Amino acid sequence: MKNIFTALILLHLGTYGLSQLTYEEILFQELPKATTIDFDNQGPDYRPSLQLIEGPSQTPKRLQRIKEISARKFPKQYNLTSPPTKRLSDPPENLGGFDGNTTDGSDPEDNHLAISNDGQVISVVNSSIGIYNENGDFIRERTLASFTAGLSNGLSKFDPRIIYDPENDKFIFTCLAGSNSNSTNVIIGFSETNDATGTWNMYEITGNPRGDDTWTDYPMISITENELFLTGNLIFDGIPWQTGFSESLVYQINKYDGYNGEPLNLKLWNNIEYNGKPIRNLYPVKSGGATLSNRQYFLSNRNFALSNDTIFVLEVTGELNSQDAELIIDVRTSDTEYGAPPVANQPQGNLLETNDARILDGYLLDDRIHFVGNTVNQTTGFADVYHGTVNNVMTDKLVTANLLGNSNVEYGYPAMSWTGDVESDDECIIIVNHTAVDKNPGITAYYYQGSTGYSDPVEVREGRSYMDQLGNRWGDYAGCQRKYNEPGIVFTSASYGGFSNSALTYINKISKPQISSSTESNDAYNSITRAYPNPTYDYYNLSFEVNKKEVVTIELYDAQGRLVEQLYKDYPKKIGLLEFSFSTIPLSNGTYYLRTIIGNNQMPIEKLVKVSR
Repeated sequence: MKNIFTALILLHLGTYGLSQLTYEEILFQELPKATTIDFDNQGPDYRPSLQLIEGPSQTPKRLQRIKEISARKFPKQYNLTSPPTKRLSDPPENLGGFDGNTTDGSDPEDNHLAISNDGQVISVVNSSIGIYNENGDFIRERTLASFTAGLSNGLSKFDPRIIYDPENDKFIFTCLAGSNSNSTNVIIGFSETNDATGTWNMYEITGNPRGDDTWTDYPMISITENELFLTGNLIFDGIPWQTGFSESLVYQINKYDGYNGEPLNLKLWNNIEYNGKPIRNLYPVKSGGATLSNRQYFLSNRNFALSNDTIFVLEVTGELNSQDAELIIDVRTSDTEYGAPPVANQPQGNLLETNDARILDGYLLDDRIHFVGNTVNQTTGFADVYHGTVNNVMTDKLVTANLLGNSNVEYGYPAMSWTGDVESDDECIIIVNHTAVDKNPGITAYYYQGSTGYSDPVEVREGRSYMDQLGNRWGDYAGCQRKYNEPGIVFTSASYGGFSNSALTYINKISKPQISSSTESNDAYNSITRAYPNPTYDYYNLSFEVNKKEVVTIELYDAQGRLVEQLYKDYPKKIGLLEFSFSTIPLSNGTYYLRTIIGNNQMPIEKLVKVSR
């Protein structure tokens, strides 16, 4: 169903030196609320899922040709050190994490995350929305279909995004519904309170605003002091997104209308072209700190290029009802080139697709934008992460950049958040997905500080196996958000290779260096922090904390108290928050008990139930 608006359409043409930016501005009025939903009382969740079991290659020929040319131009050079970047910063501290959303095998996961000041974590993936407390205790989970019941019923729901508003202590959610011009919608939800398990005001915008043969793909969101910005790409029916791209859109929305459940007033910026060509993948830059900016910038690049240094910086100069608001552009040249990344290596000869070189995440703070995206490392030939900075955003917009990786390990799908205390602190944490011929897909973190550069990488989640999914899609994006009332702390969400060669979600808490020292005495007790999943059919995780180096013994008993297996007895390599996992596939269905002894202290016995898949 297409939404009908009252619209005022304006055509703009701006000249910047010898270049031109053209666009249309459409003001929509009074988009009514579609429904109000209660997360806790949405009725039964039938968990609908339609999966591709067998089919042709999922890499369109255009992108495949680009990667083949790139592989010849920049062959992978093993054991080669790329030009050095400054690495004098201390590493970030991994404060532990937990497995997130239940997977249905969706490919890719499309991880995104938000955390409130009260510590409520919302993790979204292509199949579901999960809610936890910051210690990893499960609260609620629903499929996207169940959460958005009553909206675009019967259509596939995908590409979810979530953002936390630190000034209003509320959440905003969006996802897409349908991938055909006759059935395409953008769903937006505004939480009424800071409790995501409560009520949400839900809205539905047509994904085909031109009324032709296009549909909306790949949404991205950001918030300013008073508004929500949502971008997306229009794709022609029946053509892969790589070759079927038509244009990128920007929606500008009064967020308070959504919080209050009132009809939305919104503006659409479309037909955005530079020198007669559409600008692709407009990333809306998020605010770095808890005080939201009243300015909204967008970044783009030439994401399919083999090698390029162009960065587009755009800005909407006024709020929704401003008569003088414009969309303006600055085109800048970076000191470091980027390019479409190569296919990434996995163990046992398996590969992972890496998409293109679009900008994936970034933030604005103190007249500076930091941003990250995928790229090829032209020295080593490996998939890498491009970390760029736009300095002096209000004036000359000088762009500089570095690459994070080296040879042998492939990087992709980065996300980032600011970790400073005051706006002048030029520092952040960057997370990346990693993989290699001898390393299963997992998650790595870096700390960056302007004067000392990067830290050494810290592996925050080791992969258990390679990913073996149809199409070998590695990802589209990851989640990373600052905990606004705890400076220096970020929460992240990304995928790693789990048991049975599937992609699983891992949610992690990471701090900047030297702020997470415990305020407790040195005699702090050992404790179990989480045991999951339960019931289980293929694996079981046990998270626990140790305060000194002592022998850890973990034993499995059956329901009759008989020892089934001594799973572990050794000193841990490190002290702190540890995670132990083991496969439950060899076990018969039934009840078991896990006994953990740290030194001379026995922890509470954990009961687990093994079930069939």
